[in-house]
Amino acid sequence: MKKKMLALTCIVLTLFIVLSTVGCQKNDVPSNSINPNQTETVAKGPKTKLDIYHMVSWNASPNKNGEVIKWLNNYLNTELTITIDAAPNPPTFQTWLATGEWPGVIADRNNAFWRDTFASGGKLIDLTKYFNDPVNYPNLAKVPKTIQNNAKDVDGRIVYFPLGFDAKQLETGKPSLIADQICTATYYVRTDVLKTLGLSHVPQTLDEVTQYLRLVKEKGLKSPAGTPMIPLGFRSEGWFSWKFFGNWWGDGWQGITKEGAYLPWFNYSKGIYNAAKWLNELYRESLVDKEWFTQKPETAEEKMANGTYAMIYPGAQPVDQINANMKNQGWDIAYEPIPIPTVPGVDEPASYAITNPYAFSVIYVTESCKNPDTVAKLADWLVSTEGARCASLQAVPSMIELKESGPHTGSYWYKDEYSELDYLLHSGDELTQARIKHGGNIFVGEYFSALRVDLKELQIPNEITESQEIQLEWTKTVILNGGFKRIPPDYLGAGTGSTRMSELNSIITGPVYSLQQQALVANTAEEFQKYWDQAWDKFIQLGGKEYIEEGTRLYWEWIKKNPGTESQFPYEELYKDIPDLKIEK
Repeated sequence: MKKKMLALTCIVLTLFIVLSTVGCQKNDVPSNSINPNQTETVAKGPKTKLDIYHMVSWNASPNKNGEVIKWLNNYLNTELTITIDAAPNPPTFQTWLATGEWPGVIADRNNAFWRDTFASGGKLIDLTKYFNDPVNYPNLAKVPKTIQNNAKDVDGRIVYFPLGFDAKQLETGKPSLIADQICTATYYVRTDVLKTLGLSHVPQTLDEVTQYLRLVKEKGLKSPAGTPMIPLGFRSEGWFSWKFFGNWWGDGWQGITKEGAYLPWFNYSKGIYNAAKWLNELYRESLVDKEWFTQKPETAEEKMANGTYAMIYPGAQPVDQINANMKNQGWDIAYEPIPIPTVPGVDEPASYAITNPYAFSVIYVTESCKNPDTVAKLADWLVSTEGARCASLQAVPSMIELKESGPHTGSYWYKDEYSELDYLLHSGDELTQARIKHGGNIFVGEYFSALRVDLKELQIPNEITESQEIQLEWTKTVILNGGFKRIPPDYLGAGTGSTRMSELNSIITGPVYSLQQQALVANTAEEFQKYWDQAWDKFIQLGGKEYIEEGTRLYWEWIKKNPGTESQFPYEELYKDIPDLKIEK
């Protein structure tokens, strides 16, 4: 009897060991093998709730019943909730500070101010152990030390999971993605319109752009639908149109005056004033879409897609998709990027599109989080080859397959039932809604951005379009001519240098922007000047002097820690002198 009991005990123990081994196998860690469906998870007890608070988003919440969210819940054994905060960051942070109630997980863009402020408040936990555990978190262990160091607070703790970084760029100095090698945030003109007008090249200067737009109106050109062609069109978000306009026509996001004062936003500079004044002149000549500020974004996108505009700033809509739509309709129409003209006094505009190798987005974990290991598991998957592939396609392994035939043979692409996500065939609001429906927009931009890796390494179609080839060439030309000064990647960033700067930024921005936008659509030059001066007065009234002084103090503190880097900042001048402005170097 004892022998039988001993044998039975041995069998039970053996089964327990086997099952325990299976439960802890590497199946919980993504497999980056050929089959994208190799990632598996073994359920371990009841699902846990995982709430991820996203601080900034231009996207709707992903459908909680979409395949992406369902797959993630199965993989993580969670009930995943994404909370979108449409409010500005400073008021949200102030609420957390006042109540002491912090979200357990915060997803945001990489921002040194939030990192240091959250960490100094003792609210972020130390994540270092996850990067030193290659058995359970093999992909986090492979994150380059430079990227890990960038995620450390003043006490040397790693306080966020970095996403969207470019490891190869650390080695080569060259971005891995074509999209990161070119300036996509620029203006485009119609190549067919250039031919019709008898112009031999795309506009190179402000005068040539003005001439191009005036000729479009004078000649009475028509769209393919027979409606009058509008010379210049934007998406309706003013922030994405006229501000980028100022940025690309010689004005930087941030700048330093001759005296050494720091400008956190270029709205208060002479450069943006000159750009806005010129744009208002175009508006008064009816060379800019009169529905600019009133139409919905999808209306502007439709006008771009149907050939209504002769010159565009596409905003978030890729020009390649617009051109593909033209071609699909049988139209000999294509948009081509124009170089960045220089403006007197500013010959090295700051680049928004050419990136540094550091994390684009991050995941913070606070003391309120009840399951940090689960968050680490999510981060480990996101920085794997499979995770990067899925984030790039805004899908999960169950939605894609390795194609054995057709145009994408040998590459991972969408299964037939998810063909509406094919971004080479679909664009605009249609594509956005499809991503929301399936939950794939969780991977858009500042959510969980994909690693910046050559798409060939991820076995994803890497088609360089004709438009991208043109962009690459003229971007190289601008760089060779001394353009594209890049703000150092570790700098604090505009408007968030300190808690006080954040407070002032949130107080100042709305009222000032409102007056400046009224100036842009003013009916007379006098009215433009009146609104612009009112905007400056409002800026000073709401604390503009303190805002500049605080930014300047922090800027020079940073320069002392990073000597020699002041030359990397673009030159700029305030719209008007501020009496008794303190510049502490």
